[in-house]
Amino acid sequence: MFPLIKPSRLNPGDTIAIVAPASAPPDPKAIDRSVEVLERLGFKTRLAPNVRKRWGFLAGSDRERAGDLMKMFADRKVNAILCVRGGYGTSRLLPLLDYRTIRAHPKIFIGYSDITSLHCAFLVKAGLVSFHGPMLNSDFIKKDFPDFTLQSCLRTLMEPSAAGSIRQGYKRKTVSILRRGVASGPLIGGTSRCSAPRWALLFSHPSKSASFSSRTSTKCRTVSIGC
Repeated sequence: MFPLIKPSRLNPGDTIAIVAPASAPPDPKAIDRSVEVLERLGFKTRLAPNVRKRWGFLAGSDRERAGDLMKMFADRKVNAILCVRGGYGTSRLLPLLDYRTIRAHPKIFIGYSDITSLHCAFLVKAGLVSFHGPMLNSDFIKKDFPDFTLQSCLRTLMEPSAAGSIRQGYKRKTVSILRRGVASGPLIGGTSRCSAPRWALLFSHPSKSASFSSRTSTKCRTVSIGC
């Protein structure tokens, strides 16, 4: 594994790239709403060339989606990359990415669910610290998106200090402490079916869907990449 690289923090007015590495949003207008919400928060936006594509259950072909990621990492005007949604198909991109370029142009990268495959690959193949956090179609554009989550995300990406307690600013009952103490070490967030493919192959429910078949066969091919 490479020494870790932490991308520069996000500042007001910075440019956030919008990418769709997995499934397309059910409503194509979600892309326009994503642009609106980020601009209301004070950021500029840049759409990946194929972000509006639909290719079966995916947001474009594997090469189109991988190409979008690489273009956004190589673009010097882009400060952060935010995923539209998860879904399926992200792990199919791993052999198509240029990890040297990603390491040479470290940027904030945010997503969760199926995007976990990219978090794992960036960590192992580029040493990039990325962020397991809210996405556009899944969270930011929703009317009920909790302000607590939004503020926690922005604080983590924009403040020059540590993000602090996960309970900070939360008024209702939250996590219980099972055993008090102090510990240190790397924190790796993710969806277990993506970060532990060997386990996922054993415990995933049987399905005849195209997305399941694609995901399962891809996991077999990409275990050696580290996700």
